[in-house]
Amino acid sequence: MSLRIIKQGLLTTIQDLGRWNYQAIGMPVGGAMDEYALRVGNLLVGNDEKEACIEFTMAGAQMYFEEDAVIAFTGAGVRISVNEQPVPYWRALFVKAYRLIVLHPDFTGCRTYLSVAGGFDCAEVMHSKSTNLQARLGGWHGRALQANDLISQAYKQTPVNQKIRSEFHCTDDVAIAHWSLSPLTYEFYRQPFIRVVKGHEWDWFDEYSQEKFFNESFRVSNQSNRMGYRLEGTPMNRRRKEDLISTAVTKGTIQVTPDQNMFLLMSDAQTTGGYPRIAQISIVDLPLCAQLKPGDSTRFKEISMTEAEQLYLDREKELEQLKDTIGLRFA
Repeated sequence: MSLRIIKQGLLTTIQDLGRWNYQAIGMPVGGAMDEYALRVGNLLVGNDEKEACIEFTMAGAQMYFEEDAVIAFTGAGVRISVNEQPVPYWRALFVKAYRLIVLHPDFTGCRTYLSVAGGFDCAEVMHSKSTNLQARLGGWHGRALQANDLISQAYKQTPVNQKIRSEFHCTDDVAIAHWSLSPLTYEFYRQPFIRVVKGHEWDWFDEYSQEKFFNESFRVSNQSNRMGYRLEGTPMNRRRKEDLISTAVTKGTIQVTPDQNMFLLMSDAQTTGGYPRIAQISIVDLPLCAQLKPGDSTRFKEISMTEAEQLYLDREKELEQLKDTIGLRFA
């Protein structure tokens, strides 16, 4: 199986769950912006949840497989068609060779993930296939995918792959699995707010700014990418003016820059920063952040560290249950 890119869209890269344990030497974790979508997509096609997928930023991409393939689309932000036939998200699909796959504008989100049974054949760099555009490493030659790229499947013949194929009877362009995830699995994407824990430098800001942080919407500006989003809204005014020694930051850290605007760090963010950290996104709500696009607005809701940890444990328990349930189909 090989995937041929016809049009690459706005930004199309190969991503997995990132490069862990290299932050000490300045290497960002990187990886998928929406890890939940990537993990579930892999489970739907029988892959290990850490396998690399293709991450599409909004619409515009077109492609086809040169052999029949079992795939799944997860995430949000486009409408998907196979030879002009609409196909759903969060569902295993069997696609015949040379059928045109198109990602059409939808504007309900920002990032879509394509998982393929067997994964994509890319060399690992620092134990990850993720594309790091700044360092020009990982993924497909360290760059975004381009028109005419041909990406091969990593593992063509596996018992799980054969089991998945046997579930489909495809006489047309595409077959949709007769089983699907419960909508409750991804219902949290509709949540109207993002939960945060107060940051280490929360007390550096005056009471008016603190009050506005939790009671006002903030808009994602056009100055946003995989490194982070600039948030537009009420300026966050500091009452403590001293400089902050450069300290650890991570995906989900919200810093306040010298112009009093906030910057939400995302997957490709640096490993240290010198701006005060007003808040940290709860890890379970990072998928919501990944689906924000320029022009979108969001609000923040305070939770405690204990609540954030429990939400994380609950989400992981749900994923383990989902993994077990899907695994029974491929046993």
